[in-house]
Amino acid sequence: AEAISDNSWDVLIPTIRKEQSEIWISFNPKFDDDATYVRFVSNPPKNCITIKMNWTDNKYISQELLDEKDDLKERDPDKYLWVWEGHCLKVLDGAVYKDEMRKMREDGRICSVPYEPSKPVYTFWDLGFGDSTAIWFVQMVAMQYRVIDYIEDNRRAIDYYVKQIQSKPYVYERHYLPHDGRHANLATGKTIQEIVEGFGLKVEIVPQIGIDNGINAVRMAMGNVWIDENKCKEGIKALEYYHYEQDKNGNNKTTPAHDWSSHACDAFRYMAVAFKESVSVKPVKRAYHGSHGWMG
Repeated sequence: AEAISDNSWDVLIPTIRKEQSEIWISFNPKFDDDATYVRFVSNPPKNCITIKMNWTDNKYISQELLDEKDDLKERDPDKYLWVWEGHCLKVLDGAVYKDEMRKMREDGRICSVPYEPSKPVYTFWDLGFGDSTAIWFVQMVAMQYRVIDYIEDNRRAIDYYVKQIQSKPYVYERHYLPHDGRHANLATGKTIQEIVEGFGLKVEIVPQIGIDNGINAVRMAMGNVWIDENKCKEGIKALEYYHYEQDKNGNNKTTPAHDWSSHACDAFRYMAVAFKESVSVKPVKRAYHGSHGWMG
């Protein structure tokens, strides 16, 4: 049932027309944003009865099953909570950053992360020309990477994202683009870097070190990362979903799959690489929002 889309439920429910008809659903939720879970568990209608049942309600459960349960709990705590306790998965099986994201949650580092006005903000972009552009907003405070904000949209012009950045009350030091920021726009003849700099923003291109090295840079940085759970909600979902491709036998390959989660994770990778390779943290001297922003 968790695979049924929200649109499918919108179409299906009105077809059950007979008085006192009932819809019965039995499912094991996978993610907390699955349409079935949201509709009937997170935000159920008034006439919905939700009953949670798991192994503790089965008085006839065998010792063999209990042993399997305990074995899975020891080997894979996340999958145990999903299979045996009915929890939603927080991190996808085969996720690139599975261990790192689990540790962040255990440590309480996915939480409220306030903006520190005395420190500058850096932004890190993944550019999507035919799909999504993702941007992380990060501060370096006391050797911590504090991720305070995140935006993502698709099929928007560059000036849209610049205006989004300038509308926020942050003091910026620099804005980091991937290597394709040097590519010229066919319509204007200018590179993305030149277009962004034209709005008064200071831009730098992130060094290319390869995807595998970039992923390793993220893993090395993750122990010092704190992420705002509200402003970065969609980015967090992407970090927990980002996973390796699988072969026909279901085994993980060494290449991450390219899907909706890639944009946020590519931008996050650029952040880790930039901080590792070139970012120097400076105290705030002035409020810099670009040439069209507030100046103090």
